[in-house]
Amino acid sequence: MEVIVPSLLAVESKRGRGQRLDLVDVVCGIVYVLHEGIRWRALPTVFGKWESVYSRLYRWTKDERTSEMFREVVLALKRGELRSLDASYVKVHQDANVANPEDEAMGPSRAGRTTKIHALVDDAGHAVKLELTGGNINDCTLAPVMMEPVAEGETLLADKAYDVDARSTQRYRSQRMHSAQIEPEKPRNL
Repeated sequence: MEVIVPSLLAVESKRGRGQRLDLVDVVCGIVYVLHEGIRWRALPTVFGKWESVYSRLYRWTKDERTSEMFREVVLALKRGELRSLDASYVKVHQDANVANPEDEAMGPSRAGRTTKIHALVDDAGHAVKLELTGGNINDCTLAPVMMEPVAEGETLLADKAYDVDARSTQRYRSQRMHSAQIEPEKPRNL
């Protein structure tokens, strides 16, 4: 809470009338709903009216404040000097029909439509950065984006799918990190 509330106080407006909700209660209510997986209407009244908590989350999400909030929490919780990078597939439900699948991070693969979750985690397994792409997107295309949070002096562990273009990856590594443990891709005869 010490990380989230000060950043929200700076941008929270004084508009509206009636009783103001405490920001700590609002953030706790949002976390409670996300953690428990309950409906908004089932939110206990100790967090305030569910409509107020929901509208606050909606407004913050629309203004991209939630992304900043989670980024600050991740930076505050980041532990150790070891970072691990990998990706995993999630099969998309057969009824998931959208007009533009690329906008929803869905892509065709051998297993049907899939979404790929790219995760960069710290020593304790806490997520430092998460990205979603279609299942048909190669890991190497997201390597520079996923390596951004790795600070100087930290060690990165990744598989060889993130090392297709050895020259650009090597240049990035030499500029940013102390060491990287990525098994190089074997040369191919073309």
